[in-house]
Amino acid sequence: WSVKNSEALYNFEGWGAPYFLLGEECDGRVVVRPAGVCEAEIDQVEVDLYAAATAVRERLGSSGPLLFRFPDIACSQSAKLHSAFQSAALTWGLNSLHRGVLPVKCCHDASLLLSLVLAGAREGFGLEAGSKAELILSSDYSLPTPFLICNGYKDGDYVGLAVQSAALRVNTFIVIEKPSDLQYYITAVGDLPRSAHRPFLGIRVRLTTGHSGHWGPTSGDNAKFGLCAKEMIWLVASLADESMLDCLRLLHFHVGSQVSNIATFKEAMRESTQMYAELVRLGAPMGFVDVGGGLGVEYHGSQGWGGQRSTNYDMQNYANDVVAALQDTIMRTGIKPPVLVTESGRAIVSAADVLIFEVVSTEPRGAMPSFDDDSFLLQNFQSILGSMTIINQSGQQNISKIQESLNDAIQFRQEADRLFKLGIMSLEGRAEAEELFSSIRSLALDFARTIPDTNIFPTEVSLFAVEPLTWCHANLSVFRSLPDAWAIRQLFPVAPLHRLSEEPSIIVSIADLTCDSDGRIDQFIGSSGSNANAGGSLLPLHPLRVNETYLVAAFLVGAYQDSLGSRGHNLFGSPPVANLFLSGSPFHCIAQARRKTRGADV
Repeated sequence: WSVKNSEALYNFEGWGAPYFLLGEECDGRVVVRPAGVCEAEIDQVEVDLYAAATAVRERLGSSGPLLFRFPDIACSQSAKLHSAFQSAALTWGLNSLHRGVLPVKCCHDASLLLSLVLAGAREGFGLEAGSKAELILSSDYSLPTPFLICNGYKDGDYVGLAVQSAALRVNTFIVIEKPSDLQYYITAVGDLPRSAHRPFLGIRVRLTTGHSGHWGPTSGDNAKFGLCAKEMIWLVASLADESMLDCLRLLHFHVGSQVSNIATFKEAMRESTQMYAELVRLGAPMGFVDVGGGLGVEYHGSQGWGGQRSTNYDMQNYANDVVAALQDTIMRTGIKPPVLVTESGRAIVSAADVLIFEVVSTEPRGAMPSFDDDSFLLQNFQSILGSMTIINQSGQQNISKIQESLNDAIQFRQEADRLFKLGIMSLEGRAEAEELFSSIRSLALDFARTIPDTNIFPTEVSLFAVEPLTWCHANLSVFRSLPDAWAIRQLFPVAPLHRLSEEPSIIVSIADLTCDSDGRIDQFIGSSGSNANAGGSLLPLHPLRVNETYLVAAFLVGAYQDSLGSRGHNLFGSPPVANLFLSGSPFHCIAQARRKTRGADV
């Protein structure tokens, strides 16, 4: 077994490149390259996650979960997106600028927001606020490259804050998302002197284009926000009546989060750019097209083969299709090229956060076999176990025999349950039946991992074959640190941080330390290059060693997880956060740690 085998098993290349890879030194550890791929070797900084986590945990005196945040990764992603749009504009001959903004709701960390704004100052990077609190935060961190999009529900106070932001010379866009928003804008802006720096106005349009992913129902005709065609015409007429049509500068749409199919963007751009051209025809000066979010993250690592957890495109494909659709409308209608604005939050910040936690114990399911019960039912169990052992040891892929044995084992397990309920089987007999059945399932799983098609068993057999034989208990709360894994079954790549030069020998699901039965991680990605691990509910890990801390990490957790998690669940509190920055020349890494929230604080 080698590090290369582990790299393929956990599919680091599929979901982690260019930031996460395995190092050959020590015992095979996960390393992070916060700057991605650097042209000069002297600028290449690698952070040993296991060593860094161990040092921070010791410094903080904490054995709980730890969140590592790499603002440089977010900055790198933002720069890649901007570069992709520059390249696309050059390819399609589009004389248009690109400005990225980060939705603050994705991550509230001030250090990360400030890093993004400063790093993107030359490109005019900005922020998007969806609430009053986020607007106050964004007004501070939109400097020194002021650009601020104001989305979400609005009232007089919200619009008043946006007007104050504009007075500070922040280029502020108040986006009208429902008809009642307009009167707040007219009231707040109408009394300003003409010389005052007024916030610009944007309009969110409701597209018929939707997508079929998890967030598909939030798009299309049933979207929560957005104006229909008739409401758009009304808004233009109302602004003209107030002599404020010159304020309307931006068209915004949002087709949904984590869009997995590039065709969705193509259709949305055709529809939205035509709406933009119509607004220009009606007399609005316009100048900006905000294509919203939706740029997906490759959580699955399969480049399009993982359903809604995957994407069949990359950043450059996305930028190409957005630019191509806009250029087509420009050529067809003769409108001036607008500035393209993107609100890609998930794609920018997901890779920036790594959640690290310790596996504190493992619990194999079932009792130790005694084989001292000679009942006919248990003899049948033992016969099945013996025949399956012989098949596995022979190396023959006798699929039909394995399937028959599993079917029989399921039937015998059900009969054992019935006998126990009727008082015919003793507790010792039931324990023996559970252990034998567990051993048979283990052999079936070992067999399934050796054949090309791991989905070969019927559903009723597969369900038993993939149930965990071992539970690992991890020191974390899924509800606090990975709320999407619990709430919407979001898939996050999970892998050990060390011992990756060894072959993992136990197949597990992960249980947290909360008192809730659904506090667990039981879905994982598959391997690359082979079907040794087809993903699903099981994860290969290593047996625990005495006096060794076994650390595992969940990756790509930078979007929403820290901001959504409730620190009060089971009074676990918030995990400590360590921000790691690149600094100096040659670069080195510095860490800033924030201690955890204790139960007493909660």
